Amino acid sequence: MKDFEPDEVLGIGDTCDFTAPSRWNKGSRGEFEDDVYDQAAYTKRKVLAPVREVFDGRFGILRSNHGDRPRDYLRKYAPALANTGAFDEPELLDYHGFDIADLGDFYDFADGWTATHGHLGFSSSRYAGGSAMSAARAMGKSVVMGHVHKLGLINESRGYKGNLQTLTGVEVGHFMDINKATYLKRGATNWQAGFTVLYIGKYGDVTPVPVPMASDGSFTVEGQRYGALHRGENGQFARKAAA
Repeated sequence: MKDFEPDEVLGIGDTCDFTAPSRWNKGSRGEFEDDVYDQAAYTKRKVLAPVREVFDGRFGILRSNHGDRPRDYLRKYAPALANTGAFDEPELLDYHGFDIADLGDFYDFADGWTATHGHLGFSSSRYAGGSAMSAARAMGKSVVMGHVHKLGLINESRGYKGNLQTLTGVEVGHFMDINKATYLKRGATNWQAGFTVLYIGKYGDVTPVPVPMASDGSFTVEGQRYGALHRGENGQFARKAAA
């Protein structure tokens, strides 16, 4: 972000896991871990603060199923406390302090394009880009989404001659450490690490460019290779030389 200086950064959601109040932990020891505040503090320290150290432009985050976990847990099991807003993600992650916009369920960032997390009932596909394409068909506009942890892009055109319309479905990849997803059977899953750069032309045309990340976290944007972080002799992290 520091080098690229984007006009805007969109967080696709699931910024913080909020493990304890998930439905997967209901009735188990994990439900009583009491780590919501700890996970929020970690996310602010490791994700949001580093972004704001190098980027002071527009920054928004979309609502997501993981982000809704604390709020939804209260609504279901302690409704008398649910309306306080104390466990809403914007409050837990201090959106106000970091000058982050709460983008809600959908964010129309260009004409005919919207961004959404992807958890709101759209059909799922085993192929990267397929879930976003399904959402685009349902909405009649191009869709950028996360949720399925895949990195891919599908274009689909329909109509004839002057009425031709092209819809695009983009899935932006993920930043998670799969080694910590202990619930995955044998560690295998059809997920791809990465992110997506969206170029918006002066006439509103959008060119999405998926950026895959290697297993060490390195990636290439506009011909520039960005290496993974490694620990130096002094214990500090530094960038590896460009490959």
